[in-house]
Amino acid sequence: MSLIPCPECGKPMSDKAAACPTCGAPVIKKVTCPECGKELSAQATACPGCGCPVGAPAAQSVRPGTMRPASSSDKTKQRVQYWVMNNKKFLPDAQIPKLRERLLELNEEQLEQVECVSFKDPIMLLVISIIVGALGVDRFILGDVGLGIAKLLLTFLWVGLIWWLIDLFFVMDKTKEANYKKLEETFKLIDLQ
Repeated sequence: MSLIPCPECGKPMSDKAAACPTCGAPVIKKVTCPECGKELSAQATACPGCGCPVGAPAAQSVRPGTMRPASSSDKTKQRVQYWVMNNKKFLPDAQIPKLRERLLELNEEQLEQVECVSFKDPIMLLVISIIVGALGVDRFILGDVGLGIAKLLLTFLWVGLIWWLIDLFFVMDKTKEANYKKLEETFKLIDLQ
């Protein structure tokens, strides 16, 4: 137990108290999101910023000195959380909460199929675009063969260099979109099974 200042009157009070003993102001308990570090109220079940589930697990009676065995749903949640944390740099930020919900709906076998999907690294594609993007190599890697050929031909006319400069600003977003499209195709294949 430690003493903290009351947010209303500033008098010292216990960090375990539900209200300030001096002024009666309620103490709002805060928790931090394990994924993005944002401060949230203790009643929050998910982070509004990144969609990460943050609520405390439901209370269960467990004998002192023993650990509660993890249920299959707990394991699935941990597995999904681990996958999202490791792959969110490859995917559009706006799609992460929706993607997390979609992954939690999958069974073990379907989740394994999603875990096998490999993504293109946006930073690596930016480096490739800087070095040989004027020749359309970045477009070829993303699967835009027609645009890659057009960019290559226009580079010989010097017009393609302007296109190359513009692509430098958008290549990372285009890579994330291509990765998400690949993941959506995987979901479609899973739904057909």
